[in-house]
Amino acid sequence: MLAAAVLAAAVLAPAVALAVTDAERVAVYRDFRAAFDARRYPDALPLAEKLVALTQEQYGAKDRELVNPLANLGTTRYRMGDYKGAEEVYLRSVKIAADTGGNGDRLLLRPLQGLGATYYATRQYEDASVTLQRALDLSRNLDGLLNPGQLPILDPLIGSLVSLERHGEAVRGAGRPERLGQHRSARHPPGGSLCALARAYGPLPFRARRVRP
Repeated sequence: MLAAAVLAAAVLAPAVALAVTDAERVAVYRDFRAAFDARRYPDALPLAEKLVALTQEQYGAKDRELVNPLANLGTTRYRMGDYKGAEEVYLRSVKIAADTGGNGDRLLLRPLQGLGATYYATRQYEDASVTLQRALDLSRNLDGLLNPGQLPILDPLIGSLVSLERHGEAVRGAGRPERLGQHRSARHPPGGSLCALARAYGPLPFRARRVRP
């Protein structure tokens, strides 16, 4: 009996020693942010992947703690031009957020915006318009009709609608948040799709930053 107990303890000891801690994940995240903020995306990528792996090991493959690490990995891949890889992890992030918090969960905003921008970058305009409209509706439901946080969503949404030749919807989308001007900095130029609308329909009532997820 005693020998069996000692053997069991010996088997369990390595697993305990290798358990992931919050401190370990925070350290990896800080290294990731340092590389990402310096635009050293090849250096940031393995750190983003490691953070996803550590979080999954600590919390499980379907836990909502994975939503932001997956979104960070998606954004890193996006910045590196790996749109297929970005789409894959954004989709997983969206699914986990929706499954664990519902369609009104604030955690959905970042992966939805990133997924929509990825579709837009790869000219999947129908998917982009649906995904970005979902993100826009969520942003307005959570933070109000005129919240400035929706500006990064509007430009690729309008661009998608213009590319689909749904110009009436694009013009309505551009005109609705005109009072957002009070929240903007004058140094930000109009986004590309808004410029296209301006050429077709004349000046627009507001400007938005060009979007990157």
